[in-house]
Amino acid sequence: MHCRIGTRGSRLALVQAELVKRRLEAAYGEDSFELVILSSRGDRDRISPLAELGAGAFVRDLEERLLAGEVDLLVHSMKDLPAEMPPGLTLAKAWTRADARDALVSRTGLKLDDLPRGAIVATGSVRRTRFLSARRPDLRFVPIRGNVDTRLARLFGKDQARADAPPLDALVLACAGLDRLGMSETIAERLDPSWMIPAPNQGQLAIELRAADVALKARVDALGDDAAERVAQAEREFLRSTGATCRDAVAAYAEIAADGELRLRTFFERTKPTRVTLVGAGPGDPGLITVKGLAAIRSADAIVYDRLVAPELLREARSGCELRYVGKTPATAGGADARSATQREINELLVALAARHAHVVRLKGGDPFVFGRGGEEVAFLRSRGIVCEVIPGVSAAIAAPAAAGIPLTHRGAATAFRVIAARGERFAADDLDYASMRDGRTTLVFMMGFSQLAEIASGLIAAGRAPSTPSAVVAGGTTAGQRSVRGPLASIAAAAAAHGLSAPAVLVVGDVAAFGRRCLVAKVGDGPSALADRLRAAGAEVTEVTVGRVRPLPSALTPAEAGAADWLVVTSANAVDTLAEAVVAAFRAKGVQVAAIGPSTAEAARRRRLDVRLVASAANSSTLLRELLAVVHPEQTVLRLLPEGVVDSLAALAPACRYRAVATYANDPVETPPLARGDFDEIYATSPSCRARLVVS
Repeated sequence: MHCRIGTRGSRLALVQAELVKRRLEAAYGEDSFELVILSSRGDRDRISPLAELGAGAFVRDLEERLLAGEVDLLVHSMKDLPAEMPPGLTLAKAWTRADARDALVSRTGLKLDDLPRGAIVATGSVRRTRFLSARRPDLRFVPIRGNVDTRLARLFGKDQARADAPPLDALVLACAGLDRLGMSETIAERLDPSWMIPAPNQGQLAIELRAADVALKARVDALGDDAAERVAQAEREFLRSTGATCRDAVAAYAEIAADGELRLRTFFERTKPTRVTLVGAGPGDPGLITVKGLAAIRSADAIVYDRLVAPELLREARSGCELRYVGKTPATAGGADARSATQREINELLVALAARHAHVVRLKGGDPFVFGRGGEEVAFLRSRGIVCEVIPGVSAAIAAPAAAGIPLTHRGAATAFRVIAARGERFAADDLDYASMRDGRTTLVFMMGFSQLAEIASGLIAAGRAPSTPSAVVAGGTTAGQRSVRGPLASIAAAAAAHGLSAPAVLVVGDVAAFGRRCLVAKVGDGPSALADRLRAAGAEVTEVTVGRVRPLPSALTPAEAGAADWLVVTSANAVDTLAEAVVAAFRAKGVQVAAIGPSTAEAARRRRLDVRLVASAANSSTLLRELLAVVHPEQTVLRLLPEGVVDSLAALAPACRYRAVATYANDPVETPPLARGDFDEIYATSPSCRARLVVS
């Protein structure tokens, strides 16, 4: 048999692995054994404090290599192992334990009680800091990272003089590690476990194997020690029972008395309470976050967020907040993203962040407990002793239909509604209980089912729902990109495909799907339309289509010409927005007075710090012309800005002043997708050019 022994590459890890290799070779001379050096996250991250890395930082990557069959067993310091073993892995029977005590290593050889007041002692352990500060509260304790050699160099070597770190007087390490490295002479004092209780399993080697490798485990177990195994399991069970994180002070030291009785000395203190808050981000519109949810985002030290969370909500996070993306790409977008985090990875990330931050927010689209796996995350966190709070959110199951003008219940049409997950890890649309969905008085809302619309419709029809049942698909519900299509259940999948809808989307089935006010707004430019916003606020479902884009004409007006004007007349916000900064500066320097056709145009001028003196009392050219004629003088120069190729509706100003109309921008037409008049109840154009260009068949 050839056995590959996996180990980290630090000098201590190699010494420990070599110790195991030699003993196996001595016991099983007919077999061969090979050391394989592996790297862990704890080795690669040499900056984060140990308490921030989370349990298993030095072992989890190695365990994945073991499960993958790249090595046959792993050698660890048992104190580095989390209390729970991963599925498919097991520990061999414990071998005889080395010295479990902590060691004080001081620069001058002084013992702990002899160190001068204010001496600086380095340790990366919350537990060690807790016990040492209780005995010597006058000392100063600082964190330290690195392997044994690195830490000793920091105490004794040239690193002592680093400008970014104070000089050290002492540090605390494990006796077992120093003994195994042949560095016992550096120990100034082996600290008494009666008050300095060691970490659970300190000094104990752990040999980890695949659970299926029964024969190999039997060989390793044969070299184990009954007393060591009893002690190791007692300390691990205490660690498991506490649910401790790396931020907690946890200690356990078991001994077997002469009479065979096991005595366990323990300590546990949750030193820094941690809170993880699951926050429902709502269905997509950032305005639908709850007041309490927004407060949690603003107070978070770290935020773990999903794919559908509105970017505006992340901008509410305070400076320095750690943002971690764990979104998943749906199957309808071409399959799961290779970079997507698994649920296990998300759970472990939350635990790791909770070890580093006082308040972690898990920001989930919609509501955390509505098909969001929030229950799984809460259960996992609570099993690790982490306090959880849940702040509900507005679920897309309710919000998306409402944004499309579809009430889920309505007198005479629907007395109840039901929300169904159309797919999951272990089921698809074909597995749903369609027979229970035949009641026509119950509105059905299907989530996560866009790729299976045809299968859902077929299942419902086969179970007894009429093919003509009103249905609707709402995609991108509550966002600016919201689109929907309505039709009979039998053809709703084809209708959604014909209109180019995509996930995320919900399917609504029932008489209420025939409700809703559908509006089309034609606009110039890709920015949001104020009219569309007002229509949405009134409960309409709005589709915006761009029929033109603005292109500045930079040479149309010079700063000198602008500085010679007395009045500037603007009838479009685009006229103001496209002005070169040098031209605007000339207007400001001269103190040119602005006349605007309406409030939105006036606001555009004010944003550029222009002096708005006249806003037409009615937003039309005839009113603006009449009110301008009442204030301008023949000796004044009046500039009117307008788009290229447009007839000047204010030309009648010419006899009353030195009038000039200047084309400063072009409104270029944009090809639009096919639009069917039957898809909309109302059609709006935001300008005459929009009305002229909009084609609806």
